[in-house]
Amino acid sequence: MYATRPAAPGTVLEQGTWGIRRAARQLFAEPTQLSHNDAHNGRFREYTGDMLAAFGMSLGAFEGRGQSYGEMAEALIRQVVAPGEQVDVLVLAYAVPDIAPGRATATYLSYVCPGNPLAFAVTDQGSAAAFTGLRLVREYARTGGCPRGLLLVVEQADLPYDTASELPAAHAAVALLCGPDPVAEVGRIVNRPNSTPVLTATGKTIAGRAVEASVVDRLAPDGQPYTGVWWELAGVISGHEPGDFVVADFDPQLRYLSTAEIAVR
Repeated sequence: MYATRPAAPGTVLEQGTWGIRRAARQLFAEPTQLSHNDAHNGRFREYTGDMLAAFGMSLGAFEGRGQSYGEMAEALIRQVVAPGEQVDVLVLAYAVPDIAPGRATATYLSYVCPGNPLAFAVTDQGSAAAFTGLRLVREYARTGGCPRGLLLVVEQADLPYDTASELPAAHAAVALLCGPDPVAEVGRIVNRPNSTPVLTATGKTIAGRAVEASVVDRLAPDGQPYTGVWWELAGVISGHEPGDFVVADFDPQLRYLSTAEIAVR
């Protein structure tokens, strides 16, 4: 965590005065430049190889593969933070490790993001991480000291070792810039542990592939398990599609059913 300012206590947001102001999404077709850097590859080989050896695993080929969340997120920051704007708090949400394990990515993003924001990462929550991240951005806004927040949801598709879950099909990232005067109001956000994938909701639904719902208005793209619902939401916001939406996702391994109420105006 990288902090630059204290938060002012006690300020409560009025309904309709805070939410998502701008959204962006991007696929990254090529591996990160880091994957072609000999010095980085040497450090990566030693560090990751030692970590895997403790579990009886070995490192496969990795040169010229994989993505770095620092580079992905930096590209999205340039798209959603306009010249002259600043960000007070930045949250990076991810599940799959990237190929720069030695970098404190949140600290790096605080350095490159206008405003030098308080920045940290949420991980080890599967698809629930982005919902937690959005709730944290809003709670920091409630303090009055961090009204302008940025949520970055990222996933990369290539690791040089076996994983317990299926990797995403592509390198993808979504950015949600939050603050006063929103185009999409953020309502109730809930992560339900020990849950089933069954969703009961009224209104329009943006659902992940693992969610079971009677009606789904927009389905997350196949192969985007962590960014998919946010990818669709970013499209709704950027396309100025009004409506009351429930964004829902289910993590089959952790058995979290997560929902967020978003009103696009």
